[in-house]
Amino acid sequence: HIPHFEKMLCDNGLLLSLYAQTHANSPRPLYESILRETIDFLEQHLQHPEGGFYSALDADTAGVEGQFYTWTQAQIEDALQADVSAFVKHYHVMPTGNWQAGVNVLYTSPDRLAAMSTAEQARINRLRRTLRHVRAQRTPPARDEQVITAWNAMTLQGLLDAYHAVGEAHWLDLALRNAHFIEQHLRQGSRLWHSHSLGQHGPTGYLEDYAWVVRAFIQLYQSTFEAHWLHSAQALVQEAIDHFYDAKVAAFYTVSAQAPPLIARLPDVWDSALPSANAVMAHNLHALGLLCDVPTYTAMMHQMLKRVAAHLHRQPLHMTHWATLLLQLQRMTPIVAIVGPEAVTWGRSLRRHFTTEVLLSGAERASTLPWLAHKQPSTGQTMAYVCSQEHCLVPTDNLLQATAQLREVLGS
Repeated sequence: HIPHFEKMLCDNGLLLSLYAQTHANSPRPLYESILRETIDFLEQHLQHPEGGFYSALDADTAGVEGQFYTWTQAQIEDALQADVSAFVKHYHVMPTGNWQAGVNVLYTSPDRLAAMSTAEQARINRLRRTLRHVRAQRTPPARDEQVITAWNAMTLQGLLDAYHAVGEAHWLDLALRNAHFIEQHLRQGSRLWHSHSLGQHGPTGYLEDYAWVVRAFIQLYQSTFEAHWLHSAQALVQEAIDHFYDAKVAAFYTVSAQAPPLIARLPDVWDSALPSANAVMAHNLHALGLLCDVPTYTAMMHQMLKRVAAHLHRQPLHMTHWATLLLQLQRMTPIVAIVGPEAVTWGRSLRRHFTTEVLLSGAERASTLPWLAHKQPSTGQTMAYVCSQEHCLVPTDNLLQATAQLREVLGS
């Protein structure tokens, strides 16, 4: 029940995607509550004024780990007065402390949360807000105000996943502000910088920066159908291929060939504290190969997957992003082309029902993108073309019919 007191942007960004996709597949109020509280935390404590996100809050205050977040029972009683009994029971608060040195970490269980009535939840939430007001008077932990490109892109992806799972329009606005920050401060043409701080960019971007920004921009295109984001993703992928990829080892190196020389340049293919950037890039090549109709991307992705196949077979828990890609390839990835005035609305509806296993391409008016050319409706209606990678089903002007067709293609 003891948390990681250091609050890392990368952890929170990845957790947004995890809870959003879980909520989309198995909706629960608890998951939505965690999404809302996490995004509120990011806005209040880690957001740069221009829309980026800072990298971390320290674990300690004045040299004491967790001091900002922990409570003695006496402090809680003073703050909550007569309402303290239920709160103390709910969060396992003890007079001697439930952690160390007489202090308490406020923790509960999913089972307890699930068993609470709406009235009980409202009461506990009201008491928590009271404690937050009291806590706001404390000295906060120091903040690391580096804006790290990869971590911001993870958070951008998480915000988009949360938006599609819950439908909160403000979260899409946050995502767009973050994407514009990346473009303004962390990108120069097809090149990325690793970080931004005090008005200056940091070193040349690493593979993880390219991999996660490309992934987020692909999702942002599918969320808005603004072709700019797809073109940006493709430009960044090509930059990564030109300066990070080695066809002989069928993998991307962690550091660009243009960066200062190292003793050794290594292609990291294993998940560690963060997912493998090579695996994320392989997902990107798969998606862009289909959306942009670039067979060389698809061929490169297959070569990368072939390179790690033996490792994946022996140690799948250390290569879960590769495993996810393999499952997608075995199932085939449907593509839905949507054209017409309601294209964005239809796309968001489909994304809410189908989180990651479907690719979307759309436009409200004429487009030259591969899946949209020659698909403009003549009557001004919105049309959906549900396609496998080889052929499309009969187009439909009915969203429910398109959803049914997609379920049929997926076998679900």
